[in-house]
Amino acid sequence: MSPIKCYMKVHIIVYGCWLNKAISRSIYNALTGSGVSVVDKPQRADVVIVLTCAVRSSVERRILRDITKLVQENKRVIVAGCLPPLRPSTLRYMSSRISLVGPYSIDNILSIIKTGRPEVSILPSQGWASLCPHKYSPEIDGAEYIVPIQLGCTNRCSFCIEPIVKPRVSSLPKSTIISRVDDAVKCGARVIVLTGQDVAAYGVDRSINLVDLLSELLQNIKGDYLLRLGMMEPSSLMSMLDEILELYSDPRMVKYLHLPLQSGDDKVLKLMNRKYTVDEYIEIIRTFREKYPMLTLVTDVIVGFPGEDARAFENTINVIKEIKPDKVHVARYTPRPFTLGYIMNYTVSEAEKKRRSKVLTKIAFDIALNRNTMFVGSLMKSVVLKIFDDYMKGRLAVNYKPVIIDKGCKDICVGEIVEIKVCQATPIDLRGSIVNSYSSTRN
Repeated sequence: MSPIKCYMKVHIIVYGCWLNKAISRSIYNALTGSGVSVVDKPQRADVVIVLTCAVRSSVERRILRDITKLVQENKRVIVAGCLPPLRPSTLRYMSSRISLVGPYSIDNILSIIKTGRPEVSILPSQGWASLCPHKYSPEIDGAEYIVPIQLGCTNRCSFCIEPIVKPRVSSLPKSTIISRVDDAVKCGARVIVLTGQDVAAYGVDRSINLVDLLSELLQNIKGDYLLRLGMMEPSSLMSMLDEILELYSDPRMVKYLHLPLQSGDDKVLKLMNRKYTVDEYIEIIRTFREKYPMLTLVTDVIVGFPGEDARAFENTINVIKEIKPDKVHVARYTPRPFTLGYIMNYTVSEAEKKRRSKVLTKIAFDIALNRNTMFVGSLMKSVVLKIFDDYMKGRLAVNYKPVIIDKGCKDICVGEIVEIKVCQATPIDLRGSIVNSYSSTRN
């Protein structure tokens, strides 16, 4: 594509998950490479790209309010991501200057900006793969290179809108991912994050799987880097559990597992159309923790789903207490259109959902604090991700726990590995001071 007029200014607004964050960086890279100036405020922009999320109704309402404001300011708006396939009529009704780009077609953003004509491109295609993953840039990415490896999910959960807006799995070619990661590591990327809607579903559309990808990455790309996996669905992980456990033994693999539970009650899991039982979920965690005791476990729980009575909620509490996650994303159930949950009887009041959310959040915070307190007094290696005037933010190299590091008088760079002494723990992070610095991530 020929460069876009050099005076064009674009601002990007991102809502939602790590996947959207990664895609936004790919859009940024494509725009700047085509002669577009990406500005930091929408007021300075000729065009505003809104990369949307449709998972929760509260987020959808906020997005629509923000788009309305942009339209009132007479901005050209490109609404991209998950909301256009869900609300095409609503969005087009807001303004004739709005363009719609679905999650599989983000490559069309460039041509829309170039032509200046509003367009609608929401049908599934493979176009997103031409932009993703973006070429690593130390100035933009820092030490952490986020690589989207797939879109879509093989599950059809009754609470989830994602299968409506992303109806099939679309995986990037293995060769593309390996090439980009290799370039990133050679250019100084310290942490590689493989992200997607369900990274364990990678390759189901290509007759390969996540094990194939990880094996080749670790075998072919040498260097001192860390490799972290994004969220995996239990039903997808179970089919390759032994192989993934073995791959985690590589010292470059971060001992981190994001595995959604959603409910600790088998009856509710069945109503949710989840493809595993509570016992199967617990067994996955037991197996991981047995082999990797320092594993960071992150999970997701929905409270107030139709059919979740008091006993079912108590079962969820008991499971959380048993598996002791390091972090729990607690969400109150809200019905989404076009899902099976939308037509179920709502047996849980909003007040009760709020109460259950508070109860479970308090329990999760107590567990997280207890787990983090175990690190107090320890010497741990951490990768520095952000540097501020008097402190730094980083992650433990072994399991990606967040750390706040006292900067002191040390001359430290982003991406450097430092040894810290953990002096304090909170439910959210660890706090410590630098003891030593290294040029290698190897333990």
